[in-house]
Amino acid sequence: MIDKATVDLLLAEYWSRECFCARLPDQWLATLREELDDFEPTRLIARHKGEASVWFEDRDNRQQIVDMPPDKALAFYQAGMTVFLADFETPSLRDWRVDLSRRLRLHPEGYITGLFLTSKHNVTACHFDHIETSRCNCVGASIGERRATRMSTFPA
Repeated sequence: MIDKATVDLLLAEYWSRECFCARLPDQWLATLREELDDFEPTRLIARHKGEASVWFEDRDNRQQIVDMPPDKALAFYQAGMTVFLADFETPSLRDWRVDLSRRLRLHPEGYITGLFLTSKHNVTACHFDHIETSRCNCVGASIGERRATRMSTFPA
């Protein structure tokens, strides 16, 4: 889904040095919209085959992540919490994952495609992962500050 010139730019000037943003062509976004049930969270959660993770902050403002079956996660999403669906694939997402990993010269099995479903007013707390993240916002926008810290030199 990302053209060769964009990947070449990413590798030459950004990879492991700073964040990189690019816009997906409208046709690719239209394909994702079709494959992902018009980005309707209720349908996406219902069709997910694996576990869902519900992300929320507890009363002490600590981030908590609880794994559960998708049918249980739906109620938490409707209550305003973030739901993460790991290993969520469609033909285009699978092709994108494999193509991107090849272009980055990495093994495609080291990647997953996952969906974060967030409500309009929910915020996922600042956190640090042991993973690299390539993010595609299909609806809405991510708003926030990304800056290096001693824990994360190149934040996603």
